[in-house]
Amino acid sequence: MKRQNLLLPAILALAIASCKKEKNDQSKDIPVTTLIIGNWKATSIAEIDYTDGIRTGYDTIANYPLIQFKQFNKDGTGTSTNNLFTYEKFNFSISGRTLTLTNDTVTDYNDKTKSRLPDRVFKIIKVNSATLGLYYEVPPYVEDGKNKSFTQNTYYTRQ
Repeated sequence: MKRQNLLLPAILALAIASCKKEKNDQSKDIPVTTLIIGNWKATSIAEIDYTDGIRTGYDTIANYPLIQFKQFNKDGTGTSTNNLFTYEKFNFSISGRTLTLTNDTVTDYNDKTKSRLPDRVFKIIKVNSATLGLYYEVPPYVEDGKNKSFTQNTYYTRQ
C-alpha cells in the first residue's frame, strides 16, 4: 500500500516536469533578426512574369551562372556579391517577417556603372539555421506600352 502511494506522486512529478520542459524549449525560439545574420548562397530562383496582369512566364534557375551571395552583418549592413565582384552594398531592417534593403550603391555587371535602387521590401518566407527564403514583388513598370511586373522567390543556404 505504501509503495502505491509513492508511485502516484512520482508519476505526477515526471508528467509535470516534462510539460515544463516543453514550455521552456518553445521559449527558446531564435528571432528572425538573429537567424538572418551571416553569409548566404543563392541555391534556387523562381520567377513569374506578368504582362497586363496575366501570367506570361515562369522560370526556375537552380544553378544560376553567376553564383550569388548575400551577407547580413550584425550592424544592419550587408553586401550582395557574385563570383566576380561585390555589386551591392546595403543597409537592412527587419520588422516581423518583412526585410527592407536600402542601397548605398549598385554596380551594373555589364558596364560597371553605379546607381542607387529604391528601397526593396522582401517577405521572409523561410528562415532557420540552414535556409533563407525571400519573396520579392517588383513594382509594375511599362515596357513596349504594356504593364509588366514579376515576382521572385529566392532560396539561400548558409555558408
